[in-house]
Amino acid sequence: MKIILRKDQSHMLRKYIFSFICFALMLFMLCACASEKNDSSTLSGSNTESTVAESSQEESRPLISSSSLTSPLGIDTYSSAAKYCTSENKYVNVPVKLTSLVRGKDAEKEIKSYAESTPSFTYKAPEKGTEWVLIEYSMNLDSFPTDKKGIDNSITAFVTDKGGEGLALDGKQWSTTPVNMTDGKYYFYGEVSGKTAFLMIKDKKDFVIALGEFGETQAYFSPYVKS
Repeated sequence: MKIILRKDQSHMLRKYIFSFICFALMLFMLCACASEKNDSSTLSGSNTESTVAESSQEESRPLISSSSLTSPLGIDTYSSAAKYCTSENKYVNVPVKLTSLVRGKDAEKEIKSYAESTPSFTYKAPEKGTEWVLIEYSMNLDSFPTDKKGIDNSITAFVTDKGGEGLALDGKQWSTTPVNMTDGKYYFYGEVSGKTAFLMIKDKKDFVIALGEFGETQAYFSPYVKS
């Protein structure tokens, strides 16, 4: 059976087909735009999370203050000091701060106790006009390279007169050798503390403690300076 459409019916059919094709194209374009928007939102969200994480890491990093022999820092203020990195065979700067100082009988008691448990260290009674001083410092190891063994919590320490003229006792040049009193443990990151003891001229306060390897970056502290 052959169906014959009138001229007006054929025109209407073509019109319906054209409208359907236009509607299908519009629907496809709308779906494509929605997909791109979702992808953009996902990417934007990922970038936001990354930015927040980076911002959080930056906020957790210690604020570093500059220090020098003539302008030392006081207690609880970070500066930068060189610590030897065994995994990379070079010196790496770490944030370090002086956290406490005890001297006289209180320091002597703790140093004697350390000597009793450490065969390599022999206690020495202070000579006339001197006394033991014990300092504690804190280092942040979050950015310090490490290996499977970890990182020890010690850093090189020096003691000198303010201005770098050298210590003098009874008008004569006098020197003191710091004693590393760390616990011997190893760490991979975070905040760690260490202790150093040294003999100092009794009641003398205008001395400077330098943390960090000589000839490299050093952080300078004077415990009696207000930060």
